[in-house]
Amino acid sequence: MSIVMMLEMDRRVNDESIRQLLVECGINDVVDGDRGFEGNFPSTNMFFSFREIDGERVKAEDFECEWRVNSEMTFVYVVSEMERCRQQLHCFLEKFVEVFDCNWVLSFQYESIYAYGGSSMINWVREL
Repeated sequence: MSIVMMLEMDRRVNDESIRQLLVECGINDVVDGDRGFEGNFPSTNMFFSFREIDGERVKAEDFECEWRVNSEMTFVYVVSEMERCRQQLHCFLEKFVEVFDCNWVLSFQYESIYAYGGSSMINWVREL
């Protein structure tokens, strides 16, 4: 079993700024892909991927909004490091809202909404 958290973001998020934010979180190596990149948090081995997409609707269930998704990130927890992965994602989100003034939603596999934001704030629906 794995825990997969999905972060959907609007058009104001860009590849280079996400890379810089990840460096602040201790990630120095990423593998480039077709429309994004991927890597792991070194201390927990939590996998992440970032990809740009073409203005899709938000996939998180029961989340209604007017904005379109232009990029998304996937975070895959390492079960044996669950608490540390949770802390790393929490830290990432806190830094994320300091950098980006954008709309976003975080969900568990698009099913359960955990947090959402806009205008540099985090609205927690449930704890990570």
